[in-house]
Amino acid sequence: MKAAVKRISPAVIGVLLVTLAQMAPHALPDPVAGAIFALAAAALLGWNVGPLKLMLAGALRERLSAFSVATR
Repeated sequence: MKAAVKRISPAVIGVLLVTLAQMAPHALPDPVAGAIFALAAAALLGWNVGPLKLMLAGALRERLSAFSVATR
């Protein structure tokens, strides 16, 4: 059983990578979205920030930017 699981794991990772590569042009339509993705990935991988904290920080940033545009 362990041998089968060890052989299936690389296949699953390969399928995920191909799927992500196919979705990337639609998910990252412009350089700004790509930069936001790169910063989020670096925060998740480099600084051990949890995904919930990262999503809350993005929501707070968006709320503050909407507030600053509305007050102009």
